[in-house]
Amino acid sequence: MLGEMYANGLGFKVNKKLALDWYLKAAKKGSAVAQNNAGDLYFMGSETFPKDHKKAFYWTKKAAEQGLVGAQLNLGSFYYMGTGIPKNIEKSIEWLSKAAETGDELAINLLNKIKKKPINEKYLFSLNYKSAMEGTEVAQFQVGLSYLLGKGVDKNLNQAIYWLTKASEQGYAEAQYLLGLAYHNGEGVVKDVHIAISWFLKAANQDNANAQFSLGLLYATEESIDTDLSASKKWFKKAAAQGHEKAQRYLNFNELISKY
Repeated sequence: MLGEMYANGLGFKVNKKLALDWYLKAAKKGSAVAQNNAGDLYFMGSETFPKDHKKAFYWTKKAAEQGLVGAQLNLGSFYYMGTGIPKNIEKSIEWLSKAAETGDELAINLLNKIKKKPINEKYLFSLNYKSAMEGTEVAQFQVGLSYLLGKGVDKNLNQAIYWLTKASEQGYAEAQYLLGLAYHNGEGVVKDVHIAISWFLKAANQDNANAQFSLGLLYATEESIDTDLSASKKWFKKAAAQGHEKAQRYLNFNELISKY
């Protein structure tokens, strides 16, 4: 927890060295998440400590061996690139396959790239569906998105809403944003701006820039709720700080007209 706070500046000034120290304390006690986070920091390095790819590999492997999907993806990438160890395509495929079996799209894409195979959308959907049925929120999101876009399966808005709701209820921010969008536009559900705002808020509070922008727009322009320009500006600023171009343009425009 303290490692995350120092790494991301939550309540403290960002301090990668202290973040690493706290991650290592937890990593040595067996926390897979802390092991993977320590691996990430060693891989990237910072102003206060140098990159160390051997240590990045060591801690990432520890986390991967405990079944952490993100670590399995990272470890497969390390073997593919020869990061911290000699390049080993067979090992890369082995670890990427473990991550791909959970429906992880990045792992599947990299695996297909290594094997020089085109992406099979139906196969990807079947992997995601299996994991979604087991309760994995990222897979539930991917299944909802597949039904929404008609990728690997026939387009079905009812099923899209069902799976996006499942993922949203588990706190998956991107699903919460898309669900908010569905309620705002009345796609697959009865239009309800208040429900849309509630889902946008959940996603926005997890730093989803699209949800933050949507809130900024709604508080400024939506006729069915009270206008709140202060809240609108707040959310536009948060989205703009994350590089959201439309939010930046809206902020610049509002600042310009406020001078006249």
